[in-house]
Amino acid sequence: MKSFLFLLLGSFLSVLVFILLNNDIFSATFVFEGNKEQYQITDFSLEDAPAESLRGTIASRNGEILWQSRIATQSSVLVGDKILQQGEILETGKDGIIEVKFVDAALVHMFENTKVEIVQTLPVNLVFNQSRGTVTYKNLGEAPVSIRSINLLVNLTKGLIDIDVDDQTGEVSLSLVEGKARVAYNSTDFESKVWDLEAGDSFLYDSNEREGFFE
Repeated sequence: MKSFLFLLLGSFLSVLVFILLNNDIFSATFVFEGNKEQYQITDFSLEDAPAESLRGTIASRNGEILWQSRIATQSSVLVGDKILQQGEILETGKDGIIEVKFVDAALVHMFENTKVEIVQTLPVNLVFNQSRGTVTYKNLGEAPVSIRSINLLVNLTKGLIDIDVDDQTGEVSLSLVEGKARVAYNSTDFESKVWDLEAGDSFLYDSNEREGFFE
């Protein structure tokens, strides 16, 4: 019995040594028997956004500004003229304002006590999540600029829009200064509601009642 166990253990160690000496089998390239096509593991970085995504530069700033990186669990004071990327979060404190520019895409002006997450900055569509405060968004390009405010979706195809989010009452107010925009939400009956805004329109949305109307 002991001889058998030693034989089994010896076989296992032999296989292990073979694997360690031939570690190229753990190469980053995998071959699938079905079609023999080779696939390379995609490079992914938690710290850095995809190379094709747009970066934002700080056009102006004043007062208290907080910044949360892609890998951080909490915000810290924004120091210097940092290059901003998708996946990061900006917050302004009392008397804090900041304007961020994405070249040929969008200009984002945040007023005091405001929080915005830079969700996506791919050239085909910029997406922001505004959870509180007041922001002016300007579309500088051809691709739409999308903003989520609580459970309201705003799509700015061109022009300039002011959005104010009251995280205490759940109300979102919009004012389209110029251009065109579309807002959408689901009612309490799970019906999709879509409204088109033109320059000069003001729209109020109640996220608790899931109702919106022109003012």
